Amino acid sequence: MKWKDELAKSIQTLEQLSRYVKLTRREEKAVKKVIERHPMRITRYYMSLIDEDNPSDPLRKMIVPSGEELNLAGSYDPSDERANTKMPGIQHKYAQTVLILATNRCAGYCRYCFRKRLVGLVSEEILYRLSNAVRYIQEHEEVNNVLISGGDPFMLPTRVIRRFLEKLSSIDHLDFIRFGTRTPAMFPDRLLRDEELLAMLGKYSRKTRRLYVVTQFNHPREVTERATEAVSKLLKCGVVLSNQTVLLKGVNDIYCKYHKASYRYLDPRAKIHAFYIIF
Repeated sequence: MKWKDELAKSIQTLEQLSRYVKLTRREEKAVKKVIERHPMRITRYYMSLIDEDNPSDPLRKMIVPSGEELNLAGSYDPSDERANTKMPGIQHKYAQTVLILATNRCAGYCRYCFRKRLVGLVSEEILYRLSNAVRYIQEHEEVNNVLISGGDPFMLPTRVIRRFLEKLSSIDHLDFIRFGTRTPAMFPDRLLRDEELLAMLGKYSRKTRRLYVVTQFNHPREVTERATEAVSKLLKCGVVLSNQTVLLKGVNDIYCKYHKASYRYLDPRAKIHAFYIIF
Protein backbone atom coordinates (compact mmCIF):
# COMPACT_ATOMS: atom_id res chain seq x y z
CA MET A 1 0.00 0.00 0.00
CA LYS A 2 1.33 3.45 -0.90
CA TRP A 3 1.67 6.05 1.83
CA LYS A 4 -1.05 8.22 0.32
CA ASP A 5 -3.50 5.32 0.44
CA GLU A 6 -2.73 4.76 4.12
CA LEU A 7 -3.05 8.47 4.87
CA ALA A 8 -6.49 8.49 3.25
CA LYS A 9 -7.64 6.03 5.91
CA SER A 10 -6.90 8.48 8.74
CA ILE A 11 -9.53 9.29 11.37
CA GLN A 12 -11.20 12.56 10.36
CA THR A 13 -14.80 12.36 11.55
CA LEU A 14 -16.54 12.01 14.90
CA GLU A 15 -18.02 8.69 13.78
CA GLN A 16 -14.57 7.32 12.97
CA LEU A 17 -13.11 8.63 16.22
CA SER A 18 -15.82 6.98 18.32
CA ARG A 19 -14.68 3.58 17.05
CA TYR A 20 -11.33 4.04 18.74
CA VAL A 21 -11.81 6.13 21.89
CA LYS A 22 -14.60 6.36 24.44
CA LEU A 23 -16.36 9.71 24.43
CA THR A 24 -19.13 11.00 26.67
CA ARG A 25 -22.13 12.68 25.08
CA ARG A 26 -20.71 16.02 26.18
CA GLU A 27 -17.35 15.23 24.62
CA GLU A 28 -18.99 14.14 21.38
CA LYS A 29 -20.83 17.46 21.08
CA ALA A 30 -17.65 19.39 21.82
CA VAL A 31 -15.55 17.42 19.33
CA LYS A 32 -18.19 17.93 16.65
CA LYS A 33 -18.09 21.71 17.16
CA VAL A 34 -14.32 21.83 17.23
CA ILE A 35 -13.73 19.90 14.02
CA GLU A 36 -16.21 22.12 12.20
CA ARG A 37 -13.71 24.90 12.79
CA HIS A 38 -10.38 23.10 13.18
CA PRO A 39 -10.19 19.82 11.25
CA MET A 40 -9.12 16.57 12.84
CA ARG A 41 -6.79 14.05 11.30
CA ILE A 42 -5.25 11.14 13.20
CA THR A 43 -3.31 8.48 11.35
CA ARG A 44 -4.23 4.89 12.12
CA TYR A 45 -0.64 4.35 13.19
CA TYR A 46 -0.75 7.15 15.77
CA MET A 47 -4.17 6.07 16.99
CA SER A 48 -2.71 2.62 17.69
CA LEU A 49 -0.33 4.24 20.21
CA ILE A 50 -3.14 5.83 22.26
CA ASP A 51 -4.52 4.18 25.38
CA GLU A 52 -8.20 4.28 24.49
CA ASP A 53 -9.28 3.59 28.07
CA ASN A 54 -7.37 6.53 29.55
CA PRO A 55 -8.98 9.97 29.02
CA SER A 56 -5.74 11.56 30.28
CA ASP A 57 -3.47 9.63 27.96
CA PRO A 58 -0.72 12.09 26.91
CA LEU A 59 -0.81 11.07 23.25
CA ARG A 60 -4.58 11.44 23.22
CA LYS A 61 -4.21 14.96 24.62
CA MET A 62 -1.97 15.92 21.73
CA ILE A 63 -4.17 14.70 18.90
CA VAL A 64 -7.82 14.23 19.97
CA PRO A 65 -9.91 17.44 19.87
CA SER A 66 -11.16 18.96 23.12
CA GLY A 67 -13.98 21.35 23.90
CA GLU A 68 -11.43 23.71 25.44
CA GLU A 69 -10.35 24.59 21.91
CA LEU A 70 -13.58 26.58 21.62
CA ASN A 71 -12.17 29.12 24.09
CA LEU A 72 -11.74 32.27 21.99
CA ALA A 73 -9.30 33.99 24.34
CA GLY A 74 -5.81 34.72 23.08
CA SER A 75 -4.51 35.13 19.53
CA TYR A 76 -4.53 32.93 16.46
CA ASP A 77 -1.09 34.36 15.69
CA PRO A 78 0.63 33.97 19.07
CA SER A 79 4.18 34.50 17.78
CA ASP A 80 3.18 37.48 15.59
CA GLU A 81 4.18 35.81 12.34
CA ARG A 82 2.18 38.36 10.39
CA ALA A 83 4.70 41.06 11.33
CA ASN A 84 7.50 39.05 9.69
CA THR A 85 5.61 37.96 6.58
CA LYS A 86 7.10 39.46 3.45
CA MET A 87 4.71 37.86 0.98
CA PRO A 88 2.36 34.86 1.08
CA GLY A 89 4.29 31.86 2.40
CA ILE A 90 7.53 33.72 3.14
CA GLN A 91 8.60 34.90 6.58
CA HIS A 92 11.87 36.64 7.40
CA LYS A 93 12.23 37.17 11.14
CA TYR A 94 15.91 36.45 11.66
CA ALA A 95 18.47 37.96 9.30
CA GLN A 96 20.07 34.67 8.25
CA THR A 97 16.91 32.54 8.02
CA VAL A 98 13.93 32.58 5.67
CA LEU A 99 10.90 30.47 6.61
CA ILE A 100 8.75 29.04 3.83
CA LEU A 101 5.22 27.84 4.59
CA ALA A 102 5.08 25.22 1.88
CA THR A 103 1.74 23.60 2.75
CA ASN A 104 -1.20 23.78 5.13
CA ARG A 105 -1.44 19.97 5.48
CA CYS A 106 -0.07 17.60 8.10
CA ALA A 107 -0.27 13.85 8.59
CA GLY A 108 -2.07 14.55 11.87
CA TYR A 109 -3.38 17.81 13.29
CA CYS A 110 -1.87 18.43 16.72
CA ARG A 111 -4.32 20.24 18.98
CA TYR A 112 -1.62 22.53 20.42
CA CYS A 113 -0.43 23.78 17.01
CA PHE A 114 0.46 27.47 17.07
CA ARG A 115 -0.48 27.74 13.38
CA LYS A 116 -3.97 26.46 14.00
CA ARG A 117 -5.28 29.48 12.11
CA LEU A 118 -4.16 27.92 8.82
CA VAL A 119 -3.37 24.22 9.26
CA GLY A 120 -5.89 22.07 7.44
CA LEU A 121 -7.77 25.15 6.26
CA VAL A 122 -7.89 27.22 3.11
CA SER A 123 -5.31 29.94 3.72
CA GLU A 124 -3.68 32.81 1.85
CA GLU A 125 -0.57 32.44 4.03
CA ILE A 126 0.77 29.44 2.10
CA LEU A 127 3.38 29.82 -0.63
CA TYR A 128 1.68 29.63 -4.00
CA ARG A 129 4.64 30.31 -6.30
CA LEU A 130 8.10 28.91 -5.58
CA SER A 131 9.72 31.40 -7.94
CA ASN A 132 8.70 34.22 -5.57
CA ALA A 133 10.55 32.59 -2.69
CA VAL A 134 13.63 31.92 -4.82
CA ARG A 135 13.70 35.51 -6.04
CA TYR A 136 13.33 36.90 -2.52
CA ILE A 137 16.17 34.74 -1.16
CA GLN A 138 18.42 35.59 -4.10
CA GLU A 139 17.91 39.28 -3.38
CA HIS A 140 18.84 38.86 0.32
CA GLU A 141 22.43 37.65 0.46
CA GLU A 142 22.45 37.81 4.26
CA VAL A 143 20.25 34.70 4.24
CA ASN A 144 22.35 31.54 4.63
CA ASN A 145 19.61 29.00 5.36
CA VAL A 146 15.98 28.22 4.58
CA LEU A 147 13.50 26.41 6.82
CA ILE A 148 10.71 24.69 4.89
CA SER A 149 7.72 24.23 7.16
CA GLY A 150 3.96 24.48 7.06
CA GLY A 151 1.96 22.36 7.83
CA ASP A 152 4.33 19.52 7.18
CA PRO A 153 6.40 19.74 3.99
CA PHE A 154 6.78 15.94 3.85
CA MET A 155 3.07 15.81 3.06
CA LEU A 156 3.90 17.33 -0.31
CA PRO A 157 4.32 14.98 -3.26
CA THR A 158 7.92 13.86 -3.70
CA ARG A 159 8.14 15.62 -7.06
CA VAL A 160 7.24 18.94 -5.38
CA ILE A 161 9.85 18.45 -2.67
CA ARG A 162 12.39 17.74 -5.42
CA ARG A 163 11.51 21.02 -7.12
CA PHE A 164 12.07 22.91 -3.85
CA LEU A 165 15.51 21.34 -3.53
CA GLU A 166 16.41 21.94 -7.16
CA LYS A 167 15.58 25.63 -7.03
CA LEU A 168 16.94 26.39 -3.56
CA SER A 169 20.18 24.48 -4.13
CA SER A 170 20.96 26.80 -7.02
CA ILE A 171 21.28 29.81 -4.68
CA ASP A 172 24.99 30.33 -4.02
CA HIS A 173 24.77 32.04 -0.63
CA LEU A 174 22.66 29.31 0.99
CA ASP A 175 24.71 27.06 3.27
CA PHE A 176 21.96 24.61 4.22
CA ILE A 177 18.25 23.80 3.89
CA ARG A 178 16.04 22.56 6.71
CA PHE A 179 12.76 20.65 6.75
CA GLY A 180 10.49 20.73 9.78
CA THR A 181 8.42 17.54 9.98
CA ARG A 182 6.49 15.43 12.45
CA THR A 183 6.11 12.48 10.08
CA PRO A 184 8.63 10.16 11.83
CA ALA A 185 6.55 10.39 15.01
CA MET A 186 3.09 10.74 13.49
CA PHE A 187 3.26 8.86 10.20
CA PRO A 188 6.53 6.95 9.64
CA ASP A 189 5.01 5.27 6.58
CA ARG A 190 5.76 8.46 4.64
CA LEU A 191 9.43 7.54 4.90
CA LEU A 192 9.15 3.77 5.05
CA ARG A 193 7.08 3.51 1.87
CA ASP A 194 8.82 6.02 -0.38
CA GLU A 195 12.33 5.04 -1.41
CA GLU A 196 12.26 7.78 -4.05
CA LEU A 197 12.00 10.47 -1.36
CA LEU A 198 14.86 8.95 0.64
CA ALA A 199 17.08 8.66 -2.43
CA MET A 200 16.39 12.26 -3.33
CA LEU A 201 17.18 13.53 0.18
CA GLY A 202 20.41 11.55 0.08
CA LYS A 203 21.36 12.98 -3.30
CA TYR A 204 20.93 16.60 -2.24
CA SER A 205 22.35 16.18 1.25
CA ARG A 206 25.62 14.86 -0.14
CA LYS A 207 26.16 18.00 -2.17
CA THR A 208 27.81 21.11 -0.77
CA ARG A 209 24.61 22.18 0.98
CA ARG A 210 23.65 19.81 3.76
CA LEU A 211 20.01 19.00 4.40
CA TYR A 212 18.71 19.19 7.95
CA VAL A 213 15.54 17.44 9.08
CA VAL A 214 14.04 18.71 12.33
CA THR A 215 11.66 16.16 13.81
CA GLN A 216 9.27 16.55 16.74
CA PHE A 217 8.99 13.77 19.30
CA ASN A 218 7.18 14.96 22.42
CA HIS A 219 6.70 11.77 24.42
CA PRO A 220 8.71 8.53 24.89
CA ARG A 221 5.81 6.40 23.62
CA GLU A 222 6.18 8.06 20.22
CA VAL A 223 9.60 6.42 19.90
CA THR A 224 8.45 3.09 18.45
CA GLU A 225 10.23 0.53 16.30
CA ARG A 226 8.67 1.98 13.15
CA ALA A 227 9.53 5.54 14.15
CA THR A 228 13.09 4.45 14.90
CA GLU A 229 13.32 2.75 11.52
CA ALA A 230 12.12 5.93 9.79
CA VAL A 231 14.70 8.01 11.64
CA SER A 232 17.42 5.47 10.78
CA LYS A 233 16.56 5.73 7.09
CA LEU A 234 16.91 9.51 7.26
CA LEU A 235 20.31 9.18 8.93
CA LYS A 236 21.47 6.72 6.27
CA CYS A 237 20.57 9.33 3.65
CA GLY A 238 23.21 11.61 5.12
CA VAL A 239 20.85 14.29 6.40
CA VAL A 240 21.62 16.04 9.68
CA LEU A 241 18.85 15.12 12.10
CA SER A 242 17.70 17.08 15.15
CA ASN A 243 14.59 17.10 17.30
CA GLN A 244 12.40 19.87 18.64
CA THR A 245 10.36 18.89 21.68
CA VAL A 246 7.44 21.10 22.66
CA LEU A 247 6.95 21.32 26.42
CA LEU A 248 3.33 20.35 26.97
CA LYS A 249 1.31 20.46 30.17
CA GLY A 250 0.10 17.01 31.13
CA VAL A 251 2.22 15.37 28.45
CA ASN A 252 5.91 15.79 29.15
CA ASP A 253 6.15 18.32 31.99
CA ILE A 254 6.43 15.80 34.83
CA TYR A 255 9.76 17.16 36.02
CA CYS A 256 8.94 20.82 35.60
CA LYS A 257 6.81 20.99 38.73
CA TYR A 258 10.01 20.52 40.71
CA HIS A 259 11.59 23.58 39.16
CA LYS A 260 10.68 27.23 38.87
CA ALA A 261 9.71 26.77 35.24
CA SER A 262 6.97 28.90 33.75
CA TYR A 263 4.71 28.37 30.78
CA ARG A 264 4.04 30.82 28.04
CA TYR A 265 0.35 30.37 27.32
CA LEU A 266 0.44 30.62 23.57
CA ASP A 267 -2.94 29.23 22.69
CA PRO A 268 -5.69 29.10 25.33
CA ARG A 269 -7.90 27.21 22.87
CA ALA A 270 -5.71 24.13 23.12
CA LYS A 271 -6.44 21.41 25.62
CA ILE A 272 -2.83 21.61 26.78
CA HIS A 273 -0.67 24.65 27.33
CA ALA A 274 2.53 24.77 25.35
CA PHE A 275 5.91 26.40 25.69
CA TYR A 276 7.69 26.73 22.38
CA ILE A 277 11.37 27.35 21.84
CA ILE A 278 11.58 28.75 18.32
CA PHE A 279 14.89 28.92 16.44
